Amino acid sequence: MDKKTLLAVDDAEINRKILSKLFSSEFDVIEATDGKEALDIIAERQGNIDIIVLDIIMPKYDGFYFLEKIKNTDFSDIPVVIATTDNSSEAEEKLLDLGATDLIYKPFNPQNAVKRVKAILARRENENQRIKSATSSVESRHTMAMRQTNTFSAEYDFETGKTFIDPEYIQFVHRDFVNIDLFDPTTMIGLIYRPDLDAVVSFLNLGDVHETTQRYINIRILTDNNIYEWFRLALTLYVENGIKTKTILTFNNINNEMEAIKKLEIFSSIDRLTKIPNRNTFVEKTQAIIEENEGQKFAIVRFDIESFKIINQLFGTSEGDSILKFIAVKLQEIIEPIKNGTYCRITSDLFAFSIPYDGDELLNKVIDTLVAAVKMYPLNFDITLSFGIYIAENSEYSVRHMLDRAGVAQKATKNNYKSHVSYFDEALKEQEEIEITIVSEMKRALDNGEFKIYLQPKVDMRTGRIIGSEALVRWVHPEKGLISPRNFIPIFENNGFITELDYYIFETVSKQLDKWRQEGMPILPVSVNVSRADLYDPNLFPNIVRIVDKYNIPHEDIEFELTESSFISDNHKLVELTFNLQKGGFHVLMDDFGSGYSSLNSLKDIKVDVLKIDINFLPTSKDDERAGKILTSVVSMAQALDLKVVVEGVETRDQADFLISIGAYEAQGYFFFRPMPIEDFEKALKAQLEEAK
Repeated sequence: MDKKTLLAVDDAEINRKILSKLFSSEFDVIEATDGKEALDIIAERQGNIDIIVLDIIMPKYDGFYFLEKIKNTDFSDIPVVIATTDNSSEAEEKLLDLGATDLIYKPFNPQNAVKRVKAILARRENENQRIKSATSSVESRHTMAMRQTNTFSAEYDFETGKTFIDPEYIQFVHRDFVNIDLFDPTTMIGLIYRPDLDAVVSFLNLGDVHETTQRYINIRILTDNNIYEWFRLALTLYVENGIKTKTILTFNNINNEMEAIKKLEIFSSIDRLTKIPNRNTFVEKTQAIIEENEGQKFAIVRFDIESFKIINQLFGTSEGDSILKFIAVKLQEIIEPIKNGTYCRITSDLFAFSIPYDGDELLNKVIDTLVAAVKMYPLNFDITLSFGIYIAENSEYSVRHMLDRAGVAQKATKNNYKSHVSYFDEALKEQEEIEITIVSEMKRALDNGEFKIYLQPKVDMRTGRIIGSEALVRWVHPEKGLISPRNFIPIFENNGFITELDYYIFETVSKQLDKWRQEGMPILPVSVNVSRADLYDPNLFPNIVRIVDKYNIPHEDIEFELTESSFISDNHKLVELTFNLQKGGFHVLMDDFGSGYSSLNSLKDIKVDVLKIDINFLPTSKDDERAGKILTSVVSMAQALDLKVVVEGVETRDQADFLISIGAYEAQGYFFFRPMPIEDFEKALKAQLEEAK
């Protein structure tokens, strides 16, 4: 039995790998990186997708956009299963209202996820069977001739041995149909297209049939135009009490339909804008070539145009489309002459090609020719291509996986002005394996308490005294030791696990504050970070309040840090969250101020309580007057807005003295304290209390 096709939609490659691994034994898995690409794939395959597993949180065309768009298409009946970290009833109700069929929860339980998806398809199959049965009962009472145009019929009576031919046949069939014995193949030679003749003979063989039955076959018949055209031949055999009584044959001219299907197949296999093969065609053809040429290496290459969005903005989308068409023509000219070469446009300005690889000579020639071609394009703009290359030595991985690896390599070329070509190498492979390991262990690590809270003190630089702290997370692996946050936080942000980890941090900090209160320790405010992914949790604020109040923590004792990049990307969600937090008695800090692009605009729209200034604003030397003036102005602006200022990353005495001189008194940095385990923070705080006595 052919496998069903499952479309996995997630912007994080690691999540798509997990979904592919979960479902590949039961389904043919196709991958898309966002809702827009998923819609393109569905359109290209003309709805030949049986079920969709959809991530909600994606930076471009998220799941909500996809659910809204697919409702208005011919493919709205495809089941959509949402992959989410939010298992609340409110979120489930909202997603189901948007059109989702069901939900599965991250991290995935493999058996449950597969069972849910198979159950959905089983229900759908039962419903289709019910409809089909109802249709069959109608068709048993009405012949095809009564339902179709361009149709004629013939009826054979078994008792008399006579055949009645609808005289309308003369409009369609070239030869005298009356003299044709429909059950004698020799009389049909010349009428039936010879390659179809054996299939027709088998179709008309009723010797082993002893009950009423229906059959359909598409064949080519010589028409009155003296050409072979497509007909759908429908056979209905009537049997009463085990005895054949009559056979009705209906001939319906479907030549226009078959031509339309042929055009549609061609249309669905090419990219609509550039008229070169699309990604699905490329994947299928390249996969077949690689499997047929075992032992031959192939170079799988992805490339796109650097700053293509800027080209569209400066010159208009019509000019952008012209560039894409130009590249498509050049790609076709270069790759077509290469034996076993394939190529396509994936989406937007992203293209791909595959060629046999026997060293870099041919590959470099192709790349150099493409680069030279776009340099000649008549546009007052430097068009630069960036290439990612994966060398496939066998068919161990699917072509889609190979394209993903080429994409990983391509990312290494971004913003690299020295080289615009990168190979997927052992270092990238190792990083990919690290990511897979991290994802496979993250849930267990959380359950086993491997994520530890570290506190970095905030100090008053005038006295050096601790006035608060920021909660940071470290992964203390039982075998690998301390894993740096930069190795796992970005992965968790992509796959949604960061929200579960953040809730763990909220609760751990609240529990620690309650412990200090019971022990009579002085309580200093602790700030915790809110990740961008958290903003998509509709229950974020109620859950924060629930956790904090569970441990009777005064709301002013716990603060929430929001990164400036979140302010830029999700302004409306942050406005709502900031308002609710401040209304609930919490303080809100804007973290990494100055590291983004819309800092001042963010301050205008969102009224935070504290500004954390990024280290990049600090003077690099005593003589750096320009940086010093900028920082002085920022501190003055914050004071005018009644905002407290905390400066991050203070590492020298000179930096601290300068900050004090301009009225910025609170800071974090290695000059004072590094992030430390809670036990060490307690010791530092107790030492400070002893000094004050």
